[in-house]
Amino acid sequence: MSLADDLRDLEVSMLSTAARYSKADLERLLTEDFAEFGGSGVVYDRAALIDVLMAEGAQIASPIAVSDLVVKPIGTEAALITYRTIRDGQVRLRSSLWRREGREWRMMFHQATPAAS
Repeated sequence: MSLADDLRDLEVSMLSTAARYSKADLERLLTEDFAEFGGSGVVYDRAALIDVLMAEGAQIASPIAVSDLVVKPIGTEAALITYRTIRDGQVRLRSSLWRREGREWRMMFHQATPAAS
């Protein structure tokens, strides 16, 4: 499996119910200095995002469809991933920055922007 395939799998796993609503998985996959610019305009740090997702996970989560995913390596220690998602009819343009920490890849930044109609 290539680096792009590994990162694609990690990114998509972050949208799956199993990882998205697992505190242990989120703590493992998000860097300590993680930040997110949410689609609502709210800025989250790692702890705040985990809290929001744990609260959301208590509800029935609808599936997230992914398309147009592209992995762009930035040297050997980082990569930018861009893609589109659709959830409950809402289209988002997403980008994530992943950083290698030791042997593991962890997400350090994520942004979700509502797509123009």
